[in-house]
Amino acid sequence: MITNQPVRKVENDIGRRWLFDDYFDVIIWYEPNGKALGLQLCYDKKRRERALTWRRDRGFVHTAVIRGGQSLGKSNADPCY
Repeated sequence: MITNQPVRKVENDIGRRWLFDDYFDVIIWYEPNGKALGLQLCYDKKRRERALTWRRDRGFVHTAVIRGGQSLGKSNADPCY
């Protein structure tokens, strides 16, 4: 079941919407007029989480999410190869 999670509004931040279930997270960032700025699809959250991110100004990137302490010198979203 997909859940639509209300996202806490942060002053001077862009709008966003977060949908999720046990396998996926979908986050959509948008302008006040409703135009999309970006989208992130996170998947396989319980095993080997990855994220496909699109930003209007940068295009697509596919990353692996590294949990804290798993690998020194890697960020939480290193590119998948």
